[in-house]
Amino acid sequence: MIRLYTLLLFIGTSLQLTAQFDFEAAETDLAFYADVMVNAMEPAHRERAYNAFNEQFEEVLSQGGSYMYKFEKLKWISFVEAPDESFRFISWQLTGLGNTYQYKSYYQNDDNLIELKNTIDFGRNVEFEGMNPDRWFGRLIYDITAVDDYYLLFGFRQLDEFTKTKSVEIFKKNGNQLIFGNPVFSSSDSKYAENKSRIVLTYSADAAATINFNPGLNMIVFDHVIPRMGRMLGQGETFLPDGSYEAYKLENGKWEHVEQLYTELIDKPKVGSRKETRDIQGKLKKN
Repeated sequence: MIRLYTLLLFIGTSLQLTAQFDFEAAETDLAFYADVMVNAMEPAHRERAYNAFNEQFEEVLSQGGSYMYKFEKLKWISFVEAPDESFRFISWQLTGLGNTYQYKSYYQNDDNLIELKNTIDFGRNVEFEGMNPDRWFGRLIYDITAVDDYYLLFGFRQLDEFTKTKSVEIFKKNGNQLIFGNPVFSSSDSKYAENKSRIVLTYSADAAATINFNPGLNMIVFDHVIPRMGRMLGQGETFLPDGSYEAYKLENGKWEHVEQLYTELIDKPKVGSRKETRDIQGKLKKN
């Protein structure tokens, strides 16, 4: 009887170990597709890798224990964790045929994996849209800041070969519901009487522009951009940083627009070059 019990225990333990998902092996395969998706010269190769990566990565993220795995080999994918480490956003970008851009994004915590579906046309006035996981506009998430009972969510989206955008919006959890956007930003444009649900900064693809939370000032600070003729062939008019800054300051539960900050408070932004390698926050990457 003792031998039978020992044998059953051994078999049960072996089956449990066999059933454990091999995240390291899966990550190695995913890293191959992610590398091709971002770095391949041929757009068709990037798109093929993107489709394969999406399918496999969703399956991996659906495995128990995936939230605790860091996926450190996937350096082409944005993983941004909440300050209290209770959830994270995962997002990535494809540059496809004809300089088109596609985005995939997920919200994940220890219990849930929720796809954020790119169903809202950016051509609409997204600054005033209330959104949820089924009604969202795709972008790379690059920062999360906790404020009161919600978060500031910062993202990047490239519209085409000439135009980039960065945005900040309110993100809040209400039970199992995810809410994106809240009309608490005063409008900097006199033609809009109502508050905005998010701030969107649009600028030239060959420039560097930033929008971030500045903890020293306790403000959302971003580059002031002005209309200029573009420097890229076929670009036409675009927006470029002029070296000054705007901001939003939290007052009585609302983010009030600050038209201009003193420029000596922060380093002046640098107009980028297409040859420079910059991250999604507009900062030069270290070699």
